[in-house]
Amino acid sequence: MSELPPLIEPQQLEPLLGRDNLLVVDLSKGTTHQQLHIPGAVFLEYERIIA
Repeated sequence: MSELPPLIEPQQLEPLLGRDNLLVVDLSKGTTHQQLHIPGAVFLEYERIIA
C-alpha cells in the first residue's frame, strides 16, 4: 500500500478498512463515536491532544 495522507475522504477510506497496517483515529465527540464510529476506529479525545 502506498503511503496515505493523514486526512482522506470517506470514499478513499472505505476500500482500505480492515487492513492490518491502517489506524483510523476518531476525534469526534464521545457520544458521536459511540453511535456512529467507523468500525475499528480508535477514539481519541481531541481535548487531550491540544492540552
